Amino acid sequence: MSQRDMQQVNVPTPYPPPVLGNEQVALDSPISQPYEVLWALAEYYLKTATSLVAANYPEKEETTTSIYTHVVAAVRCLEAVLVSGVLPLKVEVKTRYRLAQILLAHTFNLPEADTHLQKAILLIQKTSDEQMLEFRFIIKDLQCEIYQADPSGSGGKTVKNVLKQAAADALRLGMPRWYYHFIQRRAELHAREGDIKLCFSVLMSGAEEAGKRGDVDMKAVLLLFLAHHTLMARHDMLTQDAISQLQQLVEPQVPADIGYSNDTSMPPVTDNGTALVSHGHLRLYYSLILIIHLIHLGKAKDALNRLTALHALVEHPSMSANVEIDKGLATVTVRRGDSFDTVPVTLHSRNKLYALVFLVSGIAHKLNDNFKAKKHFLEGIKTIEKELGNISTETGSVQEMVEARQWLAETKVVLLRHFAEVGIVRGEFCDVFRFMTKLVEWCSADAVLWRKYQPIVSLDWGMFYQAIGQYARAEWWLKSAAEGNDANVRHIAKIHLILLYFTETIGDRSMGAAMLEDLDREQESGQSLSDGQRALLGTVKGVSHMINKDIRQTKLHLLESIKICETLSCTQLRFINVALLGELFSNVDSMQAEKMVATAYIMAKKSHCESFALVCARVLIEIYQRRGDKEKEEKYRTMAEGHKEKVEKAYMDVWKMVEDAERASAAATVTSQAT
Repeated sequence: MSQRDMQQVNVPTPYPPPVLGNEQVALDSPISQPYEVLWALAEYYLKTATSLVAANYPEKEETTTSIYTHVVAAVRCLEAVLVSGVLPLKVEVKTRYRLAQILLAHTFNLPEADTHLQKAILLIQKTSDEQMLEFRFIIKDLQCEIYQADPSGSGGKTVKNVLKQAAADALRLGMPRWYYHFIQRRAELHAREGDIKLCFSVLMSGAEEAGKRGDVDMKAVLLLFLAHHTLMARHDMLTQDAISQLQQLVEPQVPADIGYSNDTSMPPVTDNGTALVSHGHLRLYYSLILIIHLIHLGKAKDALNRLTALHALVEHPSMSANVEIDKGLATVTVRRGDSFDTVPVTLHSRNKLYALVFLVSGIAHKLNDNFKAKKHFLEGIKTIEKELGNISTETGSVQEMVEARQWLAETKVVLLRHFAEVGIVRGEFCDVFRFMTKLVEWCSADAVLWRKYQPIVSLDWGMFYQAIGQYARAEWWLKSAAEGNDANVRHIAKIHLILLYFTETIGDRSMGAAMLEDLDREQESGQSLSDGQRALLGTVKGVSHMINKDIRQTKLHLLESIKICETLSCTQLRFINVALLGELFSNVDSMQAEKMVATAYIMAKKSHCESFALVCARVLIEIYQRRGDKEKEEKYRTMAEGHKEKVEKAYMDVWKMVEDAERASAAATVTSQAT
């Protein structure tokens, strides 16, 4: 899974702060004080504005005006409370806090919002009421949101200092849930700024504190949060540290050297028979993060072995976990003296979780079983589209809706991309063209999304046109991808260009050789390559040496690539390498060549790769012709004819689809110009 793919895996997010209490008064509830009437009216206006926000996407001017009118009315009601006479301290604090919330969320009037919070803090300092102590941290939390929202960016250092001090104060005053909350916020801020090591330090210290206090589930939450950030940053060693500690909580019977067991569906037990972390919802996310980590490490077989347990946790959760999945929250308890506090941890809603599981499952199967991968990606796309349909009816701030849409939009792009790539391998070119067209439409509707994913879209178009034999178009798209800012995409695009120059009529082999030398120089200069990149490069080097009739070097590079493919469970590249080795031996050792090409043929056929199965069948026909084995020659001629018919039909269908789409696009352009 690439870093870009990983940007869709947000597990877990910081949990929300504790609510204020019953400061929001319903209109039909008994009202005994004048300020309660104004509170109720303010909440009514705000609820109306919020419902209009949900329906106002994309924005309409008249609806926006109505939203603003209702927000102003809510603010005026709360301001009226403050000038209505002498108020109980608690009432003034709550009113100022609510005003600051509304000003931040709906008007972006940051100075006035901060002024209300500063006055509320001064009021709290005048009382020893324990409930007001809770408000102190609630207000500090909102202050940090205001500093972070400052468009000048000057609040970054202030926020980190406030969060650090607030966490220390919360721990000193015996309020652990606030301690955990503030260190999570501080760690997230460091992660956003790219300081992953400081993020690691903050969360690891929090996890150690949780362990000392006996808050085992909270320790797991912090380690999950840490693993998420390090995965996003592709710091595999730091991720390993976090997962090793998680493993001791979730699977303590397994050594911490990634010798993972396969069953996480049942809670593990310690030596004395007690589960350390039996929280089903947290165990689910542990399983998910572990699989992603294994994919990053190139341990595809271990990742595949884990999928069954992950699906069991998703499809058959415990009753409590099922309720939490519906809410998108995990509830953990933390010790507070002789009692316990309940802490909600924000996770993904059910549909988002399902989409994420489908995505990860598809990626795990992609190189090994493209049929299963296709099913997972398709289900993920359906789930995302369902969630996108639901989001328009959700209530919440504009920012919350935008962030929710952004996550769904990016996840849909990743799913469409992988679905298209699987279709290219399977020769389902019409499906690929339809989904690639959807991908372009989806990305191009959002300028930010298009800038981010344009290199990947270019790469996939290049691979598509290369697969259907339109090499000039393939070259154009692959060159575009090779010039992008994504290192992984650049590498793959160059590999495909080299193969294009080596094996097709476009360009010449000297262009491919020069590009291959560039890749070698990049590797020699210290650029690290993933296992997948090394396997691809090995195959291309093997082809290069085969063209130059260097049998020894060809064999060396192809065998090295096959070895990596075994580790990655990469069936497709493995059967290509095996077939190339068979071709290499065809004039030297006919029997060995037959075994290799026949093996590659079976693997290609199982992978539904009709075009490569046809290539293998034709090589076998030549082998049997030279040997004079008429029976086997005829057998593979018949098979080759079947593959040829399917391949030609697939080409004809997709060429017609491409031509029809181009005619429709040209007609639309002419009509647009005419009007």
